[in-house]
Amino acid sequence: MVTKLNRQLKRDNRLFFDLSDDELAQFQDRFALYRSTNRSQFIRELVLNNYIIVNDDTHLRALVYEVNKIGTNINQLARLAQQSKHVNEGDIDALKKDMAVIKKELFQTLLNHNRQR
Repeated sequence: MVTKLNRQLKRDNRLFFDLSDDELAQFQDRFALYRSTNRSQFIRELVLNNYIIVNDDTHLRALVYEVNKIGTNINQLARLAQQSKHVNEGDIDALKKDMAVIKKELFQTLLNHNRQR
């Protein structure tokens, strides 16, 4: 004996939310791409079967803070060099090497951050 499964789930809970005119227009555009006439099904599909991306940029904020501190230090060195009118070539080379290391580490950090997203 074959029994037909009841595909309708009992749904006793309701959610309400408000949208601005722009948000409603975006919703309607995306809903039109879905090619369905059932908004509830569309919203359930989006909420229950898709990933939610959480952006945690705390490490990037700390990195930006450190880079800003480095920039301040470089500006102070440049002012000192202008005041004394004498710049040691070894200091400039060391600064260039340090900046190359910083650039490489920044690039690696950003790559790792983007991979985690």
